[in-house]
Amino acid sequence: MYTPANADVSPLVREIASAVAKSEMDNFFREAFERIDDLFDFSKEIKFSFEVLKLNDPIISGSLLKYLRNDGKSILKEFIEKYPSILNDLGFSPQEIRKFWTSDIKRYRNPLSIYASMLRNGLIPNEQIPEANEKLSYLNQLPESNEDNWILIDNGFGEAMHQQLFINHSTQNHYKHWEFMNANKYVYTKYIERYPLSDEAIKILHFEFDKDDWRAQWLQDSLDEMFTQNENKRQEVKERFLSIGLSLPRYLSSLNR
Repeated sequence: MYTPANADVSPLVREIASAVAKSEMDNFFREAFERIDDLFDFSKEIKFSFEVLKLNDPIISGSLLKYLRNDGKSILKEFIEKYPSILNDLGFSPQEIRKFWTSDIKRYRNPLSIYASMLRNGLIPNEQIPEANEKLSYLNQLPESNEDNWILIDNGFGEAMHQQLFINHSTQNHYKHWEFMNANKYVYTKYIERYPLSDEAIKILHFEFDKDDWRAQWLQDSLDEMFTQNENKRQEVKERFLSIGLSLPRYLSSLNR
């Protein structure tokens, strides 16, 4: 294990099967991670773990995953954030999977990318997906990956977000609505950029950005910036307003040029 910090660990990893007795495998991983431990940067641990899993040896992989689940939870968290599909290999019970998406997932930096991976790999039973969508729809870190976003769309996540953004927080209470929109400008902007908009959503946006006072100014600025950078979405949203007989909102200046 005494290799240079940036050295390729794959040759060393390939020797594990011949150099480490099966009965000593658990101790081997415990000692290995103690030697490469870095409290502030888990990149070496993740690189080592990734190379071990590439061996496709069930005994070696099983011992590594056992260590990560029991003694290397901080490393495992970083690993899941970088490679969410590892959840498919951890042997979680249905109860553990449910606990993960109901509570643990919110502690990750990219929860919706991880959720998309769980959906892609069939880790959440179909009958639980609507509940998961509803519970996670408040998270504002939409994935950067188009593939992840399409997985979410295909599993009804867009409808759950629509319910959260445009129905649960409706215009019935005007003050709270613009306040909520401002506080969640990022998620509104990303939703509008990446999802098709219902007539109800279009009407709410028109109401909000065509009135003279108490507007969601922070969201207004965020949408103007997004529309300026995304001409296709700008044209799409303009056409949606006109298609249901509405004028363009006066205070979304990016749509009025």
